[in-house]
Amino acid sequence: MAENVKRDKNFFALSLKGIGRLQNQDARLVIQSEMYDVFAVFDGVGSAKNAKKATQMAAMFIRKYHERFLHERIRLSAMIAECNDYIVASNLIEPFSTVCIVVILKHSEDVFYISVGDSRIYLVTNQYIEQISKDDKVSDSNVLNKCLGMAELGHGDFEQKRFRLERGFLALCTDGFYSLMEKNKLLFFNVLNKKRPSTIRENLRKMIKGNNLDDATLLVIK
Repeated sequence: MAENVKRDKNFFALSLKGIGRLQNQDARLVIQSEMYDVFAVFDGVGSAKNAKKATQMAAMFIRKYHERFLHERIRLSAMIAECNDYIVASNLIEPFSTVCIVVILKHSEDVFYISVGDSRIYLVTNQYIEQISKDDKVSDSNVLNKCLGMAELGHGDFEQKRFRLERGFLALCTDGFYSLMEKNKLLFFNVLNKKRPSTIRENLRKMIKGNNLDDATLLVIK
């Protein structure tokens, strides 16, 4: 019988303020526990009055309450739905944020995820980059039809999905990052598949800095 080996995930992050932005409204979250790891990125909706506050509140809620939803079984949908309720209950004006979040079990290749808004989860292998998540946008526009902080969203609007990570690694990112990557996918693919995390991060920083109109955040999980 194969030994049940605990797999600890390595990760690194990069986040750059967008050109002309007064502050970086993105946020990221990493939680590593005995049973699972949680990775998330948040992107404050640019025109919303309390976008930065929304990203901070979402990250804080998940950090504080994750065990309630993930300890005995993975209830990611319920966690994000209650996170949304928490933000809405703040009564802030326009507390809007995207989120993409993955939960990786320590003794398994199973990955659970939810994406709300237009931040993305990619699978990166030595052969391709594939978008795993689906954007919540009105067709052929940049208008979001779903994000955290929307009072009209109910618990049924947050769907937990699952897949097995049998090869490659995951990259979570906001639109300020992938809008550049999608324009030159081969170049980004080659950089992301370099061996040393420090080399990847520095190369990506040089490629993004001064070119990202929006805040650009990347969280790579290997």
